[in-house]
Amino acid sequence: MWREVGADEIAGLHASRVQARFPQIRGQALKARACMYTVTPDRDFVVDQMDGASNVWIASACSGHGFKHSAGLGEAIAQRLRGGGRSEVLEPFRRRVAVG
Repeated sequence: MWREVGADEIAGLHASRVQARFPQIRGQALKARACMYTVTPDRDFVVDQMDGASNVWIASACSGHGFKHSAGLGEAIAQRLRGGGRSEVLEPFRRRVAVG
């Protein structure tokens, strides 16, 4: 399902992101679609154990920008699951709200 993108949003995107870099491009959009994805309220990644089930881990999809960090996060998660690695590496990604 796609969210409708209004003319005001298109104009705002053009003014804030396009116009200064590409002045030859007019603000007319032929087609616009908005990507829908889930994101945490603070836009951080979540990597943590499930409350009451220490053998279940949560690793978020990283809000669409995780591909840049996937190799490092994947390695840290794998090391942690194997019982190694440094626990403080994943500490910043612990959940701030209980799940389960």
